[in-house]
Amino acid sequence: MKKIFKKSFLGVAFLLASSLNSCLKLTKDDLTQDETETDEKDPFMGHGGIETTTPNEDSVVIPISPNDDGEDPQKVDPPGEEPEPEPEPEPEPEEEMIDSIILDQSSLSLYVGDEVELEPTVSPTPLINSVNIIWQSSDESIATVDGGVVRGLGYGHVTITAYVEGYNKSATCEVDVYNHLVSIDFDSEITIQAGQEQTLTYALNPSVGIKNTTVSYTLSNYNIAKVTNGKLKGLKEGTTTLTIKANEDNTITKSCLVTVTPKPIDAVYDLVDEGDHYSISWLNDVETRVVLPSEFNGKPITTLIDLGFDAQQIEYFKMPSSFTTIDSSCQCFRESPNIETFIFSDNIKEIPEYFFQLCENLTKVYIPRSLESVGECAFDFTGITDIYFGGSQQEYQYLNTNYQNGNSVLAYPNSMVTYHFNASPDDL
Repeated sequence: MKKIFKKSFLGVAFLLASSLNSCLKLTKDDLTQDETETDEKDPFMGHGGIETTTPNEDSVVIPISPNDDGEDPQKVDPPGEEPEPEPEPEPEPEEEMIDSIILDQSSLSLYVGDEVELEPTVSPTPLINSVNIIWQSSDESIATVDGGVVRGLGYGHVTITAYVEGYNKSATCEVDVYNHLVSIDFDSEITIQAGQEQTLTYALNPSVGIKNTTVSYTLSNYNIAKVTNGKLKGLKEGTTTLTIKANEDNTITKSCLVTVTPKPIDAVYDLVDEGDHYSISWLNDVETRVVLPSEFNGKPITTLIDLGFDAQQIEYFKMPSSFTTIDSSCQCFRESPNIETFIFSDNIKEIPEYFFQLCENLTKVYIPRSLESVGECAFDFTGITDIYFGGSQQEYQYLNTNYQNGNSVLAYPNSMVTYHFNASPDDL
């Protein structure tokens, strides 16, 4: 069966090929006639004006048909003319991409009613004018934002955000809004005792939302009182003006009158009641400037006995005229490094020995006319430059013969000392 089918298939193929060859084959005479007619018309054209080739006896000639649009595919353009180029298609525009956005400030503070403008910058920078920035405040009761302008409305913290419309890009600025300080509530008068301290109290208005709540103090007379770490201390009897100033806004101030009253004598000194007079035996509150009291409870204070206090910080010391005696064992100023000025009472008769020994900064001393004797080495190694004497030069020269050894600084004349005769305690 396979062989029969093969032979049948080959037979059919042969018949189809023979039939096609018969349809296409031209006789020699027909070809000669067509060539003759063709030669008379156009030596280059075949049947129907279509170019052909001369076939041999066994060739098959297949006509070339025109294209669907009617043009000859082998048509040649006239010499010297170039075909027009096809226009290139325009490229589709690339989408502009925003890499990031930043603000010129990441945090700021302002006061209620104030405005601050935030400046955005996008990357790439040239695209800043082709994008839309959307602004947003996290709490519009604290601050609003319009076109980047932030306005403070109330005390608090708020976040301002700038969004690039159409992109997932944003930037933020943290904003603190504070209240303006209006005034300071403070006492109009303060009365304090010398040596006492009290903490100063005040109130800022408004009480909340102030950026800087610290204050500073000034006094018109620092000899009357002083302020240290918010505490007022009276120094001596008198008045001074205390001014409190807000560091938030130094135009906001408040002043008050400070009156310093003297301490009760018995709070400062240990007094010994001698019947008709008092003696001082102890100084409880030592200051740099000391003026002894002249009386207590209607009785005079007349005697300085073995004063058991440390006089290391005293610079100025004055005995009023009520004092008549310094106990012979009293050496409270010996080796005091800071004493500069000492005023004896006009009624003192004797200065004990070693009383001022090694007081190298003692430069001024008032010696009364009543003085009769000076103890051994009482002025040894002092730095006296000025002696104020209550009497005349002749009286001082007479008293000088009674001074004992170790007091050469008092000797007259002394080229290192300036003498002030007929002087009074008020001259120092």
